[in-house]
Amino acid sequence: MNSTVLNSSPKNRTVFLLLAILSVGIFFNACQTTIEKPDISNIEVNLTFKRFEKDLFALDTTNYEKSLDELAQNDPDYFNFYMTRLMNFGAMDSAKTYQKKLIPFLQNKDIQSLYDTAMVKYPNLDGLKEELTTAFRYAKFYLPNIEVPKVYTHVAEFGPAAATYGDEILAINLDMYFGKNYPYYQSIGIPNYLSNRFEPEYIVPNTMKAYFQELYPLGDDNNRLIDFMIQEGKMLFLLDLTLPDTPDSLKIGYSHKQLQWCYGSEPMMWNFYVENEWLYSPKYREFQKFLNEAPTTSGMPPESPGKTAIWVGWQIVRKFMEKNPDTPIEELMKMQNGQEFLQKAGYKPRL
Repeated sequence: MNSTVLNSSPKNRTVFLLLAILSVGIFFNACQTTIEKPDISNIEVNLTFKRFEKDLFALDTTNYEKSLDELAQNDPDYFNFYMTRLMNFGAMDSAKTYQKKLIPFLQNKDIQSLYDTAMVKYPNLDGLKEELTTAFRYAKFYLPNIEVPKVYTHVAEFGPAAATYGDEILAINLDMYFGKNYPYYQSIGIPNYLSNRFEPEYIVPNTMKAYFQELYPLGDDNNRLIDFMIQEGKMLFLLDLTLPDTPDSLKIGYSHKQLQWCYGSEPMMWNFYVENEWLYSPKYREFQKFLNEAPTTSGMPPESPGKTAIWVGWQIVRKFMEKNPDTPIEELMKMQNGQEFLQKAGYKPRL
């Protein structure tokens, strides 16, 4: 069956919408997944939390070279991480090539404006540190062998990501959280469906997800859509565990209306992926549209949100853990055969 059947066939589209209306009551009867909170009172997490942007923009402008050397010596690991992985300015070599890009960056008026906005928007981040500390205490409860990273904030001109993890460093890009109405976002062409999530309440969910995604990458041999669905679903389930008081909407980045649509349309979404034979397709270039950020999901009604394959994967993982509650989380994260996982979950949503 053609993957765009819901758009190309008025009859099929009408059936889809009718079934969605009939099943919308599911959303109102299905509360957000509630997981009993474990006792984490005895779990200690001493989170290292630094505001790198303050140190960077406090450099002596009359002698950039010397002050940069001092900053690099004080925190070489993060300095190198910022220069190479985040900004692509070059390594800390003897030629100091990174300075040729970094100094103009710091002197740029638009960049200075971003830093000023960060200081106004986030004069104090003690609350963020406390939230992340709690999240990592939950993480250590379920995954006792993980290493708690050092957390840094920075300004990076909207790139390369809102949060990045690597080398035991978790970096948060503050200029991706100035609020959806921040005028600079529109001026550089960031669409509303993305900028709507540039609000402060998304910092912790996005940061923890970035951490888990790097910690548990998908194996090279798993290249079917179902494998990606399950893997991304596990990332969101980890947010269920570590952010038990956070709404589902913030975990996946949907509005309340979009989330309502998903709950009401779950059986139809599942049928879409099954009947169009997408689940076991190995053609990433063709099915990535169901995983990527987008205003809507290709082939589904316009009111659908993007990346619905990930939302469905999330429900599959939740169903698996409901059916297999004694599964250790470390074991859950090692499961990468999506087809086998799906069978054990027994996921078959019906009206």
